[in-house]
Amino acid sequence: MKLTLWQTKNRGNLKVTCGDVGLEGVKVIVPPDRYESLWQRIETFLAASREANDYVNRFFASRCDRDFLVGYIARNSKFVSELRVGSYLSAVSDVDVLVRLHQMTLLPEEVRSKHVSTIKELAIETPDSDFLRDRFRPLFTTEEFESILEEVRSQLLPNISECVDVWKSNHDGEEDPDGYFDLLRSALTEYRDAFRDDLESVAYLDAGLAEIQAAVEELRSELPDEPDAERDDYFRESASRGSQVNSRSVFDDVDE
Repeated sequence: MKLTLWQTKNRGNLKVTCGDVGLEGVKVIVPPDRYESLWQRIETFLAASREANDYVNRFFASRCDRDFLVGYIARNSKFVSELRVGSYLSAVSDVDVLVRLHQMTLLPEEVRSKHVSTIKELAIETPDSDFLRDRFRPLFTTEEFESILEEVRSQLLPNISECVDVWKSNHDGEEDPDGYFDLLRSALTEYRDAFRDDLESVAYLDAGLAEIQAAVEELRSELPDEPDAERDDYFRESASRGSQVNSRSVFDDVDE
């Protein structure tokens, strides 16, 4: 039988893994003697399409056993060093791979520590609260996680007003202000939950959320009365076209 591994993402109950990784509903487990062929297809796919990176990362992060990852890293010596961390960890597929590699004891400690330091900076500067999510917790030691929270408490919270002002000044004058502030509002809300037992921190965060609402109302008052519907439709259609990726081009023809 011939399969496309990308079929595992959205089509029916078909799931394929490289080795037994403990996922429920798996229909096909690719054996080790087929790994070589799959490594080659992944390399070809990545070379042909930059958009392929997220698809491959999701595959690495959830559907590959340790032997498969060891072999891929051996063939691609720069793979681990080229993984990057950026704002909004949940949207950066590299981070899920870093977590998986760390769980498999394949992530060098100096690399892990470097990325943890970056995440700490993003937690304050963006601010990005995604590090609070359970899926990323294995990447941190208990001390590191608590250190990030303390940095947020001492560095971000007393300066929330300035943070909101920076976001406000960066508004382009066209995007809907409420949607524009969604990410900041979400981050502050998640921090509020994390600090719910700290009354001073909660007060800072409530003030920040109130300032966001005030900024939204002020920015809306400055928008044109009639939105350019044709322009909005154009950008929505363009974004939709840009997000479509040919997901059949890598793991085609994997024989059961």
